[in-house]
Amino acid sequence: MTRAGGSYRLDFIAFSAEDWRRIANELRRHADAAADLQQAAMPELEAAWNRTDFPAQGFPWEEQRWMVLAVLVGNTGLTRNSYPEPPPPVHPGGKKYWTGGYEPFPGWEEIWLGGFNSNMPGNGLLHYGYFWLSSVEHRYVELSDVYTRMFTAMTRGTAEAEAIIQQAGLLPEQGREKLATLIESGILRCQDDRLALAFPVFTPAEDTILAPVVDRIAGSLAHEILEPATAGISDELDQMGYRALRDQYVVWRTWMHNIIAQAGLRCLLQRGVLPPLPEPLPATFGLLGWFEGVRVMTWR
Repeated sequence: MTRAGGSYRLDFIAFSAEDWRRIANELRRHADAAADLQQAAMPELEAAWNRTDFPAQGFPWEEQRWMVLAVLVGNTGLTRNSYPEPPPPVHPGGKKYWTGGYEPFPGWEEIWLGGFNSNMPGNGLLHYGYFWLSSVEHRYVELSDVYTRMFTAMTRGTAEAEAIIQQAGLLPEQGREKLATLIESGILRCQDDRLALAFPVFTPAEDTILAPVVDRIAGSLAHEILEPATAGISDELDQMGYRALRDQYVVWRTWMHNIIAQAGLRCLLQRGVLPPLPEPLPATFGLLGWFEGVRVMTWR
């Protein structure tokens, strides 16, 4: 907040219920168009997926199509193929993020917001993360250095429990407890007394096949649907009195793209194109790994 005389002013955009009702309803109008484009692209995405080694690894298209559309197209792909979001400000404690909000109103049907949380390892370790949807209960895997080292031990195939524990730098009893938790949650699977990751890991081999297809589809979604749908938002925000916060307009525009893209996924769910979501979402839903430099998992 900024103090101005005897009053205070928010330093971020927060919509009133009346304004948000109008904006949200306008965004929802574009959900069918976003869904149509993604539905038309699914055969091409499926063909590309089936050219990778993922089906042979136990990750068939039917089980991964949610993740492909939600993450590869609607998250990393959309961000990479649209205009860049400015770096977020630093808050107390060193965390970096943008702030925004809206006032709910009676009869409000909660919109879906989607995002992707990931670790930030170095030294050639595995990146891993998970997709989330607001208002949908989800069992999340912990993002930690210990799990990063454990998962990295299995990226070349199966591994023995002792080797995984040793690479993670854990005491045997502590390591066995963590492995048991990961097995119980479905994140690891047992194969002949060895352990393997139960989520796909993207390498340059898969990236070479998938990235051109994903970029073409995500670019079409951004340029044909989302950017035209939000083209007038700057003028609208000016008229609503937010001119002093113009540096945040592009942030809200990317969030609105997200809202439309997730609404499109919801349409595909309602059409039966995507399978129903289990409740709660398992820890493996939208969970995937990758190594530095894999394009389908870069945001810029």
